[in-house]
Amino acid sequence: VQKSDNIIEIQLISIDPDNDKVTFSLVEPTLKGMTINKETGEIVWKLQKREKGIYKFRASATDIDGAKIAKTFEIKIDVGELKN
Repeated sequence: VQKSDNIIEIQLISIDPDNDKVTFSLVEPTLKGMTINKETGEIVWKLQKREKGIYKFRASATDIDGAKIAKTFEIKIDVGELKN
């Protein structure tokens, strides 16, 4: 996880037992401003505002045979408003 004042970057990693290519996606409900690169699994979350709390989101990995796994992730933010 990498953080700047208003952007959090997360790298998802998936290993397929058959070495099939894996496609990543976010699963609803998503966090506003969050995107994912379907090929690399890199998530970028551009925060509109930052408030203390725990934020949850779901992402999935699907191989070419249609096997899919989804997981819930948590991000804890300890500091308040964004710096300008």
